[in-house]
Amino acid sequence: MSQTVLSPSTLSECLDVSESTLRRWRALGEGPAFVRVGRQVRYRPSDVEEWLVDGARSSHVGATANASHVA
Repeated sequence: MSQTVLSPSTLSECLDVSESTLRRWRALGEGPAFVRVGRQVRYRPSDVEEWLVDGARSSHVGATANASHVA
């Protein structure tokens, strides 16, 4: 159980989004999964990576679907 966790500040820098964007994503149930350690929000790197991969897949599928409707 020695997995590193990321703070919202660190993750916002990595993703180049504001901390308020991360807060909004949490409130809407969007964005990467997070955990609470006491009152603190933390992100597991594996959850962030999974979210990024899933987002890339969704974007690719949507682009393919839209391209087929144009032709």
